Amino acid sequence: MTPTDTQPQNPGGTVLITGAAGGLGRSFALGFAERGYAVAVADIDEAGAAETAALAGPPAVASGRAGSTSPRWSRRGRSRRPRPSSAAGGSTCS
Repeated sequence: MTPTDTQPQNPGGTVLITGAAGGLGRSFALGFAERGYAVAVADIDEAGAAETAALAGPPAVASGRAGSTSPRWSRRGRSRRPRPSSAAGGSTCS
């Protein structure tokens, strides 16, 4: 790959890529590493994140658990449903 104005080589920056164990996350991580960035990768798939970091080369680092995967957060949006209300002029059947 040849450097262009939009693809500086050795910019000296650091990027954090989440979801980097595969797919687009891995592609972005490897692309940034190729352009000279220090890459930190994170994913809930710790083995995949470590593999991406190894492919990116030093000084890439890997971490497992990107974001919150606790049951408390994963249930929050699904368990709250609007309840019928008679305050708006509607009636509730029993």
